[in-house]
Amino acid sequence: MRNSSYKNNILEMLSKKHLLSVAEIREEVGGDFSTVFRNLEALVKEGIIKKVVVSKDSVMYEKKSKDAHDHFVCDDCGTVEEIKINRKGIKSKGSIKDILVRGVCTSCV
Repeated sequence: MRNSSYKNNILEMLSKKHLLSVAEIREEVGGDFSTVFRNLEALVKEGIIKKVVVSKDSVMYEKKSKDAHDHFVCDDCGTVEEIKINRKGIKSKGSIKDILVRGVCTSCV
């Protein structure tokens, strides 16, 4: 499978599901880990998808959309949800790319 085929298959998967890990993507598109990872990183560099670092051991990918959003991660079950945060009141010395909020979801409370 050529790189463009991998990229097309990855984009198709990410169009259907919000966040996917490298392992989930690899399971669907086949190939070895390094090929899938290399194509994911190329798509990130091209600005087509974005990387969401959930924890030091968990990275997920999503297709970029015009509808900007951030993420909530449940510390108990690991569920990741889209959330909207008003960034106007946030003061930072740098440029905010993403916000990741951690807590416990309603299913785990």
